[in-house]
Amino acid sequence: MKVGKIVLGFVAGFVVGASLVALFTPWSGEEVRETLRLEKPDVKKRIDRVKKKIESLERELAERGEDAIQEKKED
Repeated sequence: MKVGKIVLGFVAGFVVGASLVALFTPWSGEEVRETLRLEKPDVKKRIDRVKKKIESLERELAERGEDAIQEKKED
């Protein structure tokens, strides 16, 4: 699976979750907007960290797959 698809799924899940929270929160619209404005940079940092971890895992799995194929060819 491509990293972009994983990140897109993560972001889509976040948007759906945030939408549900916004619909069912007891806060006023102004309070919700202020909270979102303040937390936006933190969320972006989290998404960037997750993306980097996924990219790292993708590289590691590709290397392991190549090693396994090479070992199988040598047998």
